[in-house]
Amino acid sequence: MRASDAGRPAGDLPGRRAGRGPDRLTGRPTGRRWSRRLAVAAIVAGLPVAVPVTVPGTGVTAATGSAQAASSWDTRRTEEFAKDALPKGCDTYGGPYQGGKSYWNKDGVRIADGLLRLRLLRKAGAPGYPFTSGGVGCWNSAQTFGRFEIRAKVPVGRGIDSYVTLMPSKGGQQSWTGIELLAPGPETAYITNGYGSGTETARVPGTYSDGFHTYVIEWAPTLVQISVDNAVVFSSTKSYRGKRWLGLVVSNGDALTGVPDASTKLPAEFEIDYLKIAAFTGVAPVARATTAPVSRSRPVASVSPAPTGTGLKAPPTTPAAVTDAADTAAEAGDSALAGGVWPWLLGGSMIAGLAVVSLSYPRARRDAPSGDRRRRGRKRGRPAASEPAAADEQHDRPRTPVR
Repeated sequence: MRASDAGRPAGDLPGRRAGRGPDRLTGRPTGRRWSRRLAVAAIVAGLPVAVPVTVPGTGVTAATGSAQAASSWDTRRTEEFAKDALPKGCDTYGGPYQGGKSYWNKDGVRIADGLLRLRLLRKAGAPGYPFTSGGVGCWNSAQTFGRFEIRAKVPVGRGIDSYVTLMPSKGGQQSWTGIELLAPGPETAYITNGYGSGTETARVPGTYSDGFHTYVIEWAPTLVQISVDNAVVFSSTKSYRGKRWLGLVVSNGDALTGVPDASTKLPAEFEIDYLKIAAFTGVAPVARATTAPVSRSRPVASVSPAPTGTGLKAPPTTPAAVTDAADTAAEAGDSALAGGVWPWLLGGSMIAGLAVVSLSYPRARRDAPSGDRRRRGRKRGRPAASEPAAADEQHDRPRTPVR
């Protein structure tokens, strides 16, 4: 004991203060040092982490247990059509609607008074297509999974189909998801959910032409939800895994829509106030209860056109629709982690925690006094290693507290 330490309580001697420095006998960190190491281990290991909980009856996994529940969506763009230009990555549809009687061209698209206006006109676009219509496709902004919100007003009249679609960059008839809005009376929303190997459909009666309504498509790996004014009208755990792009369209003439009759006033406009596009964050959204009456039978839905100036970007009614089916299936398989994201997150956390513990253990052994190591060696029946006396004296000296 140094003279300067005389009169101090034993617990206040350097190197022996509670919570500071290693214990002289074991060489292991004590008190505050251990607290710091445990805190680092907890941070590296991802603790606390959101714990996956399966919502009963849905098969959907949601994140809970964190101080603030993480969001499933990260809004990347909002378009309010304040400028006389289409959103970046979007362009007008062009060419004939092969399943109907309308021809898409730029005459059917305009931006005015802060609204994107998609028009249906009684004007021949080409022989056999007596109507001109408008559509906008964002095929240069395709993504896998996301949330798509559109506030829009649909026109009234028989033979007009206004729809919001997610069209596959590659794929066929069973790969698109969307909501088609017809308001000839009775007004109906026709829903299609293509998931690659099959298609689900639904029919939701309602009132859609009385003003602007908010339509949302939530598309995640294990959940697809479609809502109108925050009321879920469709929910499914079957989901397409490839890239898709947003389409906003008006058309007519197919088996579902028919053609305008004498009572339909043209030109008519499908008016879009704004659109918001969000990316999927990896946190599974929680399935909500369907709040609207749904019928599972409907006529054959419409299909999508070829974008202007490009090859076919969506499934046509020709045999060319299936040329990319195998590539789409492969892309769908590569885009998802096997078993979902949670096993990978939890496994990574465990590996990180073990790494911190393994890095801390050799240091504790290295810092242990040689006398303690010799005592442990004799206790196990092994000869104690001989070390220079100077080393013993160095271990026996009080250590400067680590602050």
